[in-house]
Amino acid sequence: MRTVSFEVPPYTPPEGAMRIIVVDDHCDSAEVLAILLRGKERQVKVCHSGTECLSLVDSFEPQFVLLDLCMPGMDGWETARCLHEHHPTVRLIAITNLDTENDRRRSEEAGFEQHMTKPVRLDKLLPIMNQLAAG
Repeated sequence: MRTVSFEVPPYTPPEGAMRIIVVDDHCDSAEVLAILLRGKERQVKVCHSGTECLSLVDSFEPQFVLLDLCMPGMDGWETARCLHEHHPTVRLIAITNLDTENDRRRSEEAGFEQHMTKPVRLDKLLPIMNQLAAG
């Protein structure tokens, strides 16, 4: 049997691509969303905690942070409040399983501009992001 090997070149987003951080403690969920967004020519970084997100924001300078709300340690609402206070130009979108009126109110109070329930559909997410980015 003959073995074939090949290298997959690293993904290089186009110049000026939208920069996004996906934050979810469920690694597979975060990676799948990142792969889908990269397929739409977005520059995406993934992290798995609010603390990790806060340390990445200064160096990556994202336009958007897509945040899960239910994470151990610093939850999505607390992370959003910190981001909103220290990086007010970053657009925040909650990506969550939580969908009560109280959850949506808490998201708005924390600084989220959108509250979307999982599973997120790109045909819903991308137009919202484009609209927010356009101002």
